[in-house]
Amino acid sequence: MLTYQSVSDEACAFHLLKQDAIFSRIPVERQSALVCQAIEIGKRCSRKFRGANLTRFLDEDGVKIIYQPSSPITGLHAQIQYDEKIKKIELYSPVIEQMMQISQTIVEKLTYDQVSQLFIAHEFYHWVEYSSHSLTQNKCDSVEVTYLGFIHTDRKVRMTSEIAAFQFAKEQLQLTIHPLIYDQLMKVTGQAGTSSDYWPDQWLKEYSEILLRKDDTKHG
Repeated sequence: MLTYQSVSDEACAFHLLKQDAIFSRIPVERQSALVCQAIEIGKRCSRKFRGANLTRFLDEDGVKIIYQPSSPITGLHAQIQYDEKIKKIELYSPVIEQMMQISQTIVEKLTYDQVSQLFIAHEFYHWVEYSSHSLTQNKCDSVEVTYLGFIHTDRKVRMTSEIAAFQFAKEQLQLTIHPLIYDQLMKVTGQAGTSSDYWPDQWLKEYSEILLRKDDTKHG
């Protein structure tokens, strides 16, 4: 049986990439490259802020961190709003509590404060993007999409931003388990017919398959 630590960053990132609106248009041989690009961007940003007090940077820019007492209708764990009028990060106390409780069932147990810092780190990465006007999707390869058989346009892969943000948060808190694992555990807990032992293997299998298919396109 796999441990959650065995689920690689790349497998988790690929699970995120699959949620992109244009995923089906991304050539198989390009998918792993996009995953690795976004992961490296998140790691590189984390090295820049290693050991730093992230909230101090947010304070200096006027970004308020607000703890909401109720859960969001959208199912978000946290969110940032950053524009000329409003600068804020919203965290949801019930979600923090739930993730803390979920973490007690696995090897890497988190405190309420650690979960809060995990969410702040994730949104901090997006703050870096917005405040520097440098979105992750613009740093990664674009994908050529064809419409009506003859209209060609380059599209950005927006989920690369989430991949990088998750990686940044993992590096900042020095976690051995990818943060997306906690997200997935929250989703599957209590769901009828869901096997907690199935999806980690599936994520690894899916990423391994695209690597094999990538090799096939090289040798085909």
